[in-house]
This record gives sequence, structure tokens and C-alpha cells, in this order.
Amino acid sequence: MILHKIIVDRGTLDGILVRAQALGSRGSRCLILPIRWEEPFGMVMIEAMASGRPVVALRRGSVPEVVVDGVTGWICDTADDLPAALHRTAELDPAACVARVRAAFGAGLMAHRYEAVYRRAMDRTRRFGPRRPAIGRAPMPAAHTVPIQSA
Repeated sequence: MILHKIIVDRGTLDGILVRAQALGSRGSRCLILPIRWEEPFGMVMIEAMASGRPVVALRRGSVPEVVVDGVTGWICDTADDLPAALHRTAELDPAACVARVRAAFGAGLMAHRYEAVYRRAMDRTRRFGPRRPAIGRAPMPAAHTVPIQSA
């Protein structure tokens, strides 16, 4: 609960919304994300949707988890599909993009998720204890160390 309070009090979502408003004030129609790697989590997608801008992206990494195809953007299977998707962005409701960010990535929800991960890690440490070398065995030297020989 403490982590939740810290994140919410610091205004994480507000910070995203400030950056999102800056994006929106530039008059962009959408965010184009033609990534070719497995992006683990693209904060830029959240910021764009928070500004009411849909995302047009290739189906890579976290894109399918963040973007709701046909609601908050268009997910394309190939780069050749991107131009047609760009022309269809006017079909999407900017309010749906903002609602998605608030519902799935709001500060309170994210704080609860982080807190749950930390609690699981702490519980696991309590159950299994910290990792220690086996009794009676000296820890193995690091690969980069050289034993010192006595003279």
C-alpha cells in the first residue's frame, strides 16, 4: 500500500498526461510505430493514447497488449499495411484512447501491480530464504579473479 501511495502522490499519470498534452498540441493525428524489434513496453504508445492520438503500429512486442486493434489504433502485420491503416485513423474515437490509458495504465492500477510483484518476490524470499553457499564449501571465485600465490 505504501508503494501505491508514493506513485499516486507523485502523480505518475499526471506526468504522462502533461507529456501527452504536449504531443496533442503539436497537431499530430496519430502515432506511427513501425518497430521491427520485440519492444517490451513502449511508454510512447501510452503517452500518445493519453493525448487522444491512436497508434498505428506493427504487431511486435507489447503492441498487442497496449493497443486495442480497431479501438485505440490499428495493428498491422506488415509494413505494407501501414499506409492504409494511417488513412483509417479518422475512424477511431480519441476518447477511447484516453479511456484505455486511464483504465489499463492509471497510476493507482500500476501501483497495485508493482506492489503485487514486490510482495511475491518478498514472500518467495521469506519461504526459501536468501541464497547462500552450501555449508562446508567456499564460494566459487568470480571468473575475473586470479588466485594469489604465496611467496
